[in-house]
Amino acid sequence: MAKYSLLLLLTLTACGGKKKSDGGANETVAKMTDFKTKICACKDVTCVRPLIDEFTVWTAKFGADTKAQEQVTPEQEKQLDALNRQIMACATGPAKAAAPPAGDKATAPAPAPGGDVPTEVQLNFHRIEKNAKTGFITNTEFPKGKAASLPAADCCKTGGTCAPEKDAFAKDKAWAEIDFDVTEPNQFHYTYESDGKTFHAEATGDPDCDGNSATYKLDGKAENGNVVTAITGP
Repeated sequence: MAKYSLLLLLTLTACGGKKKSDGGANETVAKMTDFKTKICACKDVTCVRPLIDEFTVWTAKFGADTKAQEQVTPEQEKQLDALNRQIMACATGPAKAAAPPAGDKATAPAPAPGGDVPTEVQLNFHRIEKNAKTGFITNTEFPKGKAASLPAADCCKTGGTCAPEKDAFAKDKAWAEIDFDVTEPNQFHYTYESDGKTFHAEATGDPDCDGNSATYKLDGKAENGNVVTAITGP
């Protein structure tokens, strides 16, 4: 069953001379700061998940508000991107803390109930979406290429999580093209592929290290000048 995802937090890179910010844009930064504060205060996944759901709904509304986006200045865009990265880091923190020690599978974090997209995947797909849409707005096509599956390590052989492989992402042409890497210890491996007209990304992982991996897919395409994306689960 498809879950339609956020319309990307920032769609402004190709807009050129942006309008001066007003109170609305300042409120956007303030709202993001509030989400960051609340999410970073969480100590477990139970706390994080409802906040991420709320953040996803709010982001979708912002993505559909063209006027609000036009009011964001380049400096505020940098602030929003930094806040988004902080939210991602804080949201994946509880999952990292819950990871089992090497050889201990009993305490591994359980998959999200009801087939929900895991927080880590949701946040990284969000980043891929945002960068894919930015590329489409800038060049009238999505960043092209076929990226390697990264990180390359077996997460279940390293205590349930993989260490970030920033250099490996940077050296891969397709990942570099879409400007994506994994900055925090993670439990899923990511791929990306695009011919410029559509894009497809996957996240595959075995969070409880029981030999049963799950794959989540992100697909995007342009319809009437707008980027439409959908996430499907296992």
